[in-house]
Amino acid sequence: MFFNKQPSSVLAQRRQCLRTYDPLGCLLDPKAPRRPIHHPPPKLLDNLLERLDNGKKVRFTWDLYDRLTRYEDDRLTADFAYDELGRRVAKYSKAHCPPSPGAGPAWIEQQQRTLNAQYDCGQNIYGWDGDNLAYETRYSDNPGERRLIHYFYEPGSFIPVAQTVENRNLSLVREPSHENGYHIDRDPLWQHQPVAKPFNAMAWYQCDHLGTPMELTDQRGEIAWSGTYQAWGLAKEKRTDSATRENIRNPLRFQGQYFDTETGLHYNRYRYYDPQVGRFISKDPIGFAGGLNVYAYAPNPGGWVDPLGLMAKITCPICCDGSHGRSNKQERLRALADDPKQPSHVRGWIRNELRHIETGNRTSIRLPSNSRKSKSPGLELAHGHTTPAKTGHCYRHSEPQNADIHKIQHRIGGY
Repeated sequence: MFFNKQPSSVLAQRRQCLRTYDPLGCLLDPKAPRRPIHHPPPKLLDNLLERLDNGKKVRFTWDLYDRLTRYEDDRLTADFAYDELGRRVAKYSKAHCPPSPGAGPAWIEQQQRTLNAQYDCGQNIYGWDGDNLAYETRYSDNPGERRLIHYFYEPGSFIPVAQTVENRNLSLVREPSHENGYHIDRDPLWQHQPVAKPFNAMAWYQCDHLGTPMELTDQRGEIAWSGTYQAWGLAKEKRTDSATRENIRNPLRFQGQYFDTETGLHYNRYRYYDPQVGRFISKDPIGFAGGLNVYAYAPNPGGWVDPLGLMAKITCPICCDGSHGRSNKQERLRALADDPKQPSHVRGWIRNELRHIETGNRTSIRLPSNSRKSKSPGLELAHGHTTPAKTGHCYRHSEPQNADIHKIQHRIGGY
């Protein structure tokens, strides 16, 4: 997926300039002689091609649009397909079955099934609602491995709320043939009437302040799945026996990320994220607009998210439970009492204010020299220029500052 490519531009005096691009997004000269286009090898595209995992080689294959099309290691091979918008719509993985001289076809087929089940290989199809993964289905000859999972999110966000599980494959409409001309009355996509079917299980997500799933609770209110995360998203999962029987599982990780069991990577809409190293394996499609480090995930994974794999953003409206820029002030002032970054006189002042509140002499905390009788400007809680109150950042993103300097910031900086 490329950005900021203008097929044409309107110039002065109503003249129009047409532009043509090759599949790599390079501007072509319309006056140049027609000849085969030389595309640079994948290494020049700055995407990961190979890596060693405990001495074993892993290979990555990319298309001209910087999309991962194949993953291969000593265990399996996984192929990926995408739609016109760059969203992943299919994954097909198959385990490597070592040759066994003298083995019959039935034994080889059974061995292939065993290895596929061991590495969770198979064919998956994905459906989308905009940039949100709406459903996935696993196709299998074994009825026990078939599943159709729908995902539901908080409105306008990537934070999951619930999932439903059906032990069946998604019924697809056969692609029609229009050799004799198209007519809407003969189009099965328009004539098909889907029938609502009951689901076999339902589970609800319990997420942390980042919107990362921590637990899944089933219809009985019991924990069916839980995850323990390292700082950069590498998860250790735990599923109960009932969740295994009901096919309840959770591939969702950080906001907008989907965990591939075959590769260990997180599909993140426009890119793939490696939680073991905390970075993307391909460069940012929007270049330096997403940051100077085109492989970085976020400055701090404990307070930032990147649902699209393009640009990280801070999650204050989530971690503050929807609070606005002028909330949580007293909470922040209380925290100053034990903040080692604050001078000792500030910490002492806050502790003294807390004692006055305990004895009933005061109802709220003041900063030094902020009383009505004070002659000096004193201190105020000031937001930083990257976390202004006008964009919804509460007082958790503030520090004590000289009141006069704070006023100058508001007057000049606008925050």
